[in-house]
Amino acid sequence: MRSSTPRRVLATLLVLSLMGAVTGGTTLSALASDTDNAGNTFAAGSVNIADNDGGGSSPLYNLTGKEPGQGAQRCIKVTYGGTLNGEVRLYTDSALGALGPYTDITITPGTQSGSPAFASCAGFTPDPGGNLFSGTLSGFRTAHSDWATGLADAGPGNATSWTPGDSVVYRYRVTVADDDAAVNKTTGTHRFVWEGQNK
Repeated sequence: MRSSTPRRVLATLLVLSLMGAVTGGTTLSALASDTDNAGNTFAAGSVNIADNDGGGSSPLYNLTGKEPGQGAQRCIKVTYGGTLNGEVRLYTDSALGALGPYTDITITPGTQSGSPAFASCAGFTPDPGGNLFSGTLSGFRTAHSDWATGLADAGPGNATSWTPGDSVVYRYRVTVADDDAAVNKTTGTHRFVWEGQNK
């Protein structure tokens, strides 16, 4: 009885060794496979808007000494570029002087034949939809002072959005109101902003 115990222990150890060898062999012989999708890239589109005023160095109008009813007519061409369609809004974020309430302004979108010099309205044809705005300069500033309140222009042909390459010519008619309160007042310098955004 005593002599058989070592044999049993040796037999047990041998079995465990063989099981370990079998198990280890299975782990080392695992198969592998993979797949991939290469060459990925992502690029954002762009929105660009410009006008023909020579980089902003020339004002659309610069009028002095005007009498009631007198004024000027000027035109500016705005072109939409980039790669994405978008919306264009017009506003002024400038503070206005005391003449603002007595300055009448009419803004009319349209087209222009040829390539006239900046501010010239030669060959201008208004769009069938009529004026974008008609009122006082102060009224325009109150109603349209930033993008959120900007005056939206549907663009050429009253499209729902502007597409790259679209352009619109805007005719500005500016006159002094027939009111004695306008005497010796000024609007101060101010700007008009056309902003394009892709939504």
